[in-house]
Amino acid sequence: MKKVFTTGQVAKICKVAPRTVSKWFDSGRLRGYRIPGSQDRRIPREQLIRFLKEHGMPLGELEEEGWHKILLIGTEKIFTDRIKELLPEDEDFKYEVANSGFEAGIQAESFHPDTIVIDLAMGRSEGLQIAQNLRRNAGLVGGHCDSCRNHSHTVGPNDWTE
Repeated sequence: MKKVFTTGQVAKICKVAPRTVSKWFDSGRLRGYRIPGSQDRRIPREQLIRFLKEHGMPLGELEEEGWHKILLIGTEKIFTDRIKELLPEDEDFKYEVANSGFEAGIQAESFHPDTIVIDLAMGRSEGLQIAQNLRRNAGLVGGHCDSCRNHSHTVGPNDWTE
């Protein structure tokens, strides 16, 4: 999670020109500090969030940074409901559910989950194939991938453990 932003980064988040961010900073509306010797501005994350909330602006990607994103693949409703009960969305967890390998690939690419849970009840070979396909594209998975039911495998960036 990024803790300090440049004016250019803040401009992208707010969808404004960098000069607008500089004006906010110079007027004191957006708090931060200048880098000694260069006069470049830096805005701490907390100050940026405060500014966005005060002005009714969307938090955008900042809101998602705090979430632990979990992709559930092939899980039955009762399992999904239990996970959501134990790790509620209002406590920094966000979920997506995929019912097939194809859906899993699409969800992983757009959602960028930190954790992926694959229910092997969908079929052990299909579940393991999904895990291998997701593992091949390391950019899709931010954390780890677990398969559940009878056998548990953890997929790290470069290895399987059983």
